[in-house]
Amino acid sequence: MSKLPETSSLALQKCISRFSKVGREPGFLANHRISLSLAFDIRIGYAGNKKRKSHLMPQISVPIRVPFPDVDSSQRIHFAAMLRYMEVAEHELMRSIGFPYVATLKYLALPRVHVSCDYRAAVRYDDLLTVEARVDHVGRSSWAVVFSIWMQDKSNSANAEGKLVAEGRMKIVALDPKTEQARPLPDEMRAALTNASLT
Repeated sequence: MSKLPETSSLALQKCISRFSKVGREPGFLANHRISLSLAFDIRIGYAGNKKRKSHLMPQISVPIRVPFPDVDSSQRIHFAAMLRYMEVAEHELMRSIGFPYVATLKYLALPRVHVSCDYRAAVRYDDLLTVEARVDHVGRSSWAVVFSIWMQDKSNSANAEGKLVAEGRMKIVALDPKTEQARPLPDEMRAALTNASLT
């Protein structure tokens, strides 16, 4: 394991020092559970001089069975269908953190400014997929969601693992509907997008 950078080492020491007070301050651990996870992430996150990304962001999994209209003449899923599945999962992710688009779009415009998908394996009619969506990054006026799409193993074995068939990424920007200019994310939405305990 690579040496922990000095700045992160100091941050870790501060977190550990704060948690040494547990038991002396009522409710301290409950109020700082996110800091504890952050301290753990800082400590083990360096390998090959690259910081491991935190896995504390909201995430959700949505099952989708490939319908016949999504298959093209090659008998495989049409590439655009996978983007729709990603959008379905992203909508459910927002619903799970308390910001369903049916309500949010009444006061915010949320255009997608980047969408990408890497296809790893063939997907066919009636295949059962699990689309995992996770908040990857939250900025001043935008956030990014990453996707992993898995195909359920057809052997029905309890120990069988699914096969990764696609990976994607989507960036969404908050716009003021009147000016059509980017605006800061509402505080409540920012808090929800960075709080994994809500999902």
